[in-house]
Amino acid sequence: MELGISESRLRSTRFSLSNIPLKYRLPLLIGTLLAGVIIACNWASYRAVKASAFEVGRERLQNLTQQLSTLLQQSANNISTKTATAASDPAIRAFVKSPETASQPDVQKLLQQFTAPQDANALRVELWSVERGLLLVSPEGDKMPLGDLANDLKQASVEPFKTIGPIRTVKDTVGFPAVAAVKSDDGKVTGYLVRWRKLAAAADTRQQLTKLLGTSATLYLGNHNDDVWTDFVNIVAKPSVDVRTKQDISTYMRDGNTEVIGLARPIAGTPWVILIEFPDNVVLQPVTGYLKRMVWISLFLFVMGVAGTFVLSRNITTPIYQLEDANRQLESLSQSHAHKRSVAEKERTDALEALHNTEKQLVQSQKLEAVGRLAGGISHDFNNLLTVILGYSDIMKRNLREGDPLRRNVDEITRASERAASLTRQLLAFSRKQVMQPKVFDLNTVVSDLEKMLRRMIGEDIELRVTAETDLGNIKADPVQLEQVLMNLVVNARDAMPKGGKLSIETANVYLDESYSQDHVSVVPGHYVMLAISDTGCGMDEETRQRIFEPFFTTKEQGKGTGLGLSMVYGIVKQSGGNIWVYSEEGRGTTFKIYFPRVTAAAEEYRRAAHGLEVEGGSETILLVEDAEWVRTLARQVLESAGYRVLEAGNADAAIKLCESINGDRIDLLLTDVVMPGMSGNDMSRILLAKHPGMPVLYMSGYTDDAIVQHGVLEAGINFLQKPFTPAALALKVREVLDAAS
Repeated sequence: MELGISESRLRSTRFSLSNIPLKYRLPLLIGTLLAGVIIACNWASYRAVKASAFEVGRERLQNLTQQLSTLLQQSANNISTKTATAASDPAIRAFVKSPETASQPDVQKLLQQFTAPQDANALRVELWSVERGLLLVSPEGDKMPLGDLANDLKQASVEPFKTIGPIRTVKDTVGFPAVAAVKSDDGKVTGYLVRWRKLAAAADTRQQLTKLLGTSATLYLGNHNDDVWTDFVNIVAKPSVDVRTKQDISTYMRDGNTEVIGLARPIAGTPWVILIEFPDNVVLQPVTGYLKRMVWISLFLFVMGVAGTFVLSRNITTPIYQLEDANRQLESLSQSHAHKRSVAEKERTDALEALHNTEKQLVQSQKLEAVGRLAGGISHDFNNLLTVILGYSDIMKRNLREGDPLRRNVDEITRASERAASLTRQLLAFSRKQVMQPKVFDLNTVVSDLEKMLRRMIGEDIELRVTAETDLGNIKADPVQLEQVLMNLVVNARDAMPKGGKLSIETANVYLDESYSQDHVSVVPGHYVMLAISDTGCGMDEETRQRIFEPFFTTKEQGKGTGLGLSMVYGIVKQSGGNIWVYSEEGRGTTFKIYFPRVTAAAEEYRRAAHGLEVEGGSETILLVEDAEWVRTLARQVLESAGYRVLEAGNADAAIKLCESINGDRIDLLLTDVVMPGMSGNDMSRILLAKHPGMPVLYMSGYTDDAIVQHGVLEAGINFLQKPFTPAALALKVREVLDAAS
């Protein structure tokens, strides 16, 4: 009976989570989890802070050992050099050679400079002969050698004929020998000068070391063979680990009861090793303080967490009488949750697909941006070359009579140069470095002005439909370049329909919302004006669509296209602040949709430019500043042939000096390059305008990324001539600026 009672009690007292009241289970579980998380976080933080503290200690030890080893090396070198200088003294050399005939008192007097009181750390100076052994000591007395010098004399007998010996016990103190060879007139080693010195530091030196190391660090000096270690006063036990071979700090026990952190470094030119030790608790003192604070914070968080969990548990477990009703509700909720899970899974799949599409668009955009920067840089260099080629071709053609067979060659050079200039403009357009003159205008105006020309371009077998919204909003862009965009897209559509088809041009006001911007990278939600060009041509596959805006990529056969048309379209649209997207299916056609931000400003009057043929000359004085000599020579020839007086300079400094030397003569126009070595054309013009107020300035450049043209947009009031230019274009622009100034 008693046995049965004891077994029953044992089973009732056995620990089980089911034996714990429900209101205590949640606090117990949360408290256990919270304690585990806090302990793990504290341990990880402690290790990170400890590692950081050790890193700080490592840097400090490395700096200290570097500084002290350098100081000790310099001190040892000074001692060694002074010893060698004394050893080369004629009196010492004569005494070693012939002790019987040389004057010993003179040698003694010479050696006294290395003994006390002149040298407070001196123990004794010895003069040795290779043949006779120890000849002389100073101060005079016992001639028993203070130590074994066999290895030291051997090292001093070869270059550089001097050495610093290992640390050893000398006369109940710690010292070392400095040895220098005494050589005869023929360079043969005949003896040795040995200076025995204490390894001690003066009071001011010890104060400096204390200031440098602090009170917690200890400095040791030992031999590289690890036989002797000293604290500069006494011989001490060597480190419990071999610190000589370690490049990093070492942690070990000092005197068997103190854990220290040490770093050793050899002293060049000596057999010594310097060692600096810090007690482990000094380095880890900040870590200990941090750990104490973390423990208190963690304890506070644990108590607050458990207390909060108790309150939460009480609120949950109080309405026990409602559990049966809650179980019935849970059964119905489980079905609802299953439906929600399926919906959430579908939303997750859709989100991943949208993210993948966004990533593809971002990669394509970054690739086009990188290629654009490269294309813009290349175009800059070509513009200067094309300016010279086109200029001299035009001049040569003017000087040849009609019917001259050379005119045909010049025409071919001109056509090739113009083709290259066109490619350069296309590259600049793609790289968004083309000079733009934006205006606020109605897009329908450009479309209607070009409609007749477009119908002639596409031919009679293609039907053109234009759908223009009547109340279309205004946009701000360069209308001339927008014409180029429209013509390029129409030509591409025509080429995609060799057997005829339908071509549609549509303008409309649209609003792009958040969902559209999420699917299309770089689109900001807002109001836009849309230009859509659609065709019923052959279309393109997805791989081609992804690369359609890359420069030099074309699907046309060789010789039928440069691959820069759509690249130029892309660059102009992006430079205008717009976005372009292409939709296409093989066999069903292609649609290009361009979105320009809608502006509220009133539209400006826009008319297509008419090009004049006659260019008037003049007799004004023009200051020409251009660092490229061939461009400067061409410009001077063109301007002088038009009747102008030209003053030229190859850089800004030369131009400023030239203006100072003309004795107040009037300069009617400053024609300058923008980007030049040294001072830029913009900075130079400010200086010259201070001396010649009211002088008009005409800037010229083959690249727009400079101080005159900001982000490809020409500032109001700035006279600018884009390279490459023809002689006629230069003369026309110069005349235009001069007339405007007068």
